[in-house]
Amino acid sequence: MASMAFIDEHNEIAMLQKPKQAAGFHQIIIKTRVCDKPLSVSEEVIRICLRLDDAAGITSIPNEDLFSNLSRMGYGGQLGGFKFSKAKFYTQWRFLVHTLMHCISKKTTGWSEFSSTIAYALVFLATARKYKSKRMIFSDLVSNLGSKKSFYMYPRFVQEVITHELTDMPHFDEGQGPH
Repeated sequence: MASMAFIDEHNEIAMLQKPKQAAGFHQIIIKTRVCDKPLSVSEEVIRICLRLDDAAGITSIPNEDLFSNLSRMGYGGQLGGFKFSKAKFYTQWRFLVHTLMHCISKKTTGWSEFSSTIAYALVFLATARKYKSKRMIFSDLVSNLGSKKSFYMYPRFVQEVITHELTDMPHFDEGQGPH
């Protein structure tokens, strides 16, 4: 039987922890309550709710492939580590990096540097490869739960999941009450 680990903050968010007997099973489920209704979120729920066609996608490539693609995109910084500077790209790539960072980054600090997660997403977009976005989104949500500096991340994605999964929730139109 799996054990539940509760976190007092964020409206009783719980994470199902994998028992030791399930060595090959890697699914994690976030369990929470929204307006006193139970909600379970998994990678698959995110894929369905956000209409992501990424089941066959990948999350990483060999480092050499990542670095060579960044070089071909005009990255002028030092390659070899996994922190990258937005300013070291040509202007058109810099704008895409900036957009990715604001849309899918879990950053809470400065916006001039980004990690390999954004670099992978950038390279996959530029080379038309399928990126397993649901895994990145879900992993970020799970890591945020245990963080001392947790924050409300991916608000639009979370709203899509709530709307899709909790169909009997009241909806509010601007300037009107629930309907």
